Amino acid sequence: MKKTRNFCKILMWGVIGSFIGKALHVYFFYKQNPGILELISAPWYEELIMPLIITAIIVAALLIIRLVLKKKVEER
Repeated sequence: MKKTRNFCKILMWGVIGSFIGKALHVYFFYKQNPGILELISAPWYEELIMPLIITAIIVAALLIIRLVLKKKVEER
């Protein structure tokens, strides 16, 4: 059980880290090329909305799994 909880923790932080990396990439691309993104009518952060939602769902699911596993360990 402990290995599974640790795996969930590592996976959760990996997902969060990849989202942060994507957000930084989009932000720095916007800062370097503001003229390109002016052609698009959407704001620069529009590209981050769907990955943010997916990241939030994955992290919430992993937190729930960790809590369930923690309860099972405490019951023993």
